[in-house]
Amino acid sequence: MERYEYSKEKREFLESAPVPFAIYQFIDKRVVTLIISQGLMDLLGYTDRAQAYYDMDHNMYKDTHPDDVGRIADAAIRFATAGSHYETIYRHKFGDGAQYKIIHAMGQHFETENGIQLAQVWYTDEGIYTSEESLADEYNTRLNKALHKESLLKASYYDYLTGLPSMTYFFELAEAGCKSIMANGGKPAFLFLDLSGMKFFNHKHGFAQGDTLLRSFSKLL
Repeated sequence: MERYEYSKEKREFLESAPVPFAIYQFIDKRVVTLIISQGLMDLLGYTDRAQAYYDMDHNMYKDTHPDDVGRIADAAIRFATAGSHYETIYRHKFGDGAQYKIIHAMGQHFETENGIQLAQVWYTDEGIYTSEESLADEYNTRLNKALHKESLLKASYYDYLTGLPSMTYFFELAEAGCKSIMANGGKPAFLFLDLSGMKFFNHKHGFAQGDTLLRSFSKLL
């Protein structure tokens, strides 16, 4: 299938729009970006339009939370190949060291004058992501439920390598623990530890030593 091309006037009109949206075409089993509006440029923090187009086609999820990438990428492909409606929420980081914000994306298919099917997706910034139930708004709650539902696919209770609770079991433990703490007048807290640099460590020392490091770190926890 050939790439659909807008006229110069129509492209300039769509690209100048202040509403955050993009128009895509599914070509050769992949999603290709045809239009990025000025509103979406501003939302994602781009000043270079050529760079924005490059990233959208080659590394669309570079600033998306790693835990959300598989879910939203799968939803995008299903929308491109079979779905008539697209809606998803995910976490996106705007700049180094920034907090994750929740992005709400909704899309619909439409046909051009010569019958080519395209998709338009609108994006909305729904605010800072938080995992704290007391601070969660509608979109935080929906996102946490989506993450919980996804984790249920991983049915084992403990990770075979580290011996730590699996994500599924962690949610069960965390929910029960939070209820107990709050019932006793306490305030639950979440401590996140990130063991970074594992790819470099495995490359230098081998995967066996990497497994040993993970097990040693899990014992400290």
